[in-house]
Amino acid sequence: MVLAILGGLFIILGGIVERAVGSLVSSFGFGLGGAILSIFGDFGILLGILIIVFGVLAFVRPQQHGLFGVLIIVFSLLSLVSYLGGFIIGFILALIAGILALIWKPRAA
Repeated sequence: MVLAILGGLFIILGGIVERAVGSLVSSFGFGLGGAILSIFGDFGILLGILIIVFGVLAFVRPQQHGLFGVLIIVFSLLSLVSYLGGFIIGFILALIAGILALIWKPRAA
């Protein structure tokens, strides 16, 4: 699930940028606005980590690929709140990864 890892990394990067912008805004005296941006940045970092974890789990546990595919899709949609889902590219990559994990037919063991 390389797409999930790449999408998650872009979403983490977007969260880090949003966190940095929030800290910068707070330093100029706009406390509440900066705090809100920082919280959304933290949210983006968390979502990116979860997308990566679920992408790896979909590959490691192929019998539960549907569950992990749905979770990747849901968290990629939620990532739009944080810096537009990792500069949009992270959202698109994670969404494609979730769809592919959802329709994937693993080999019978």
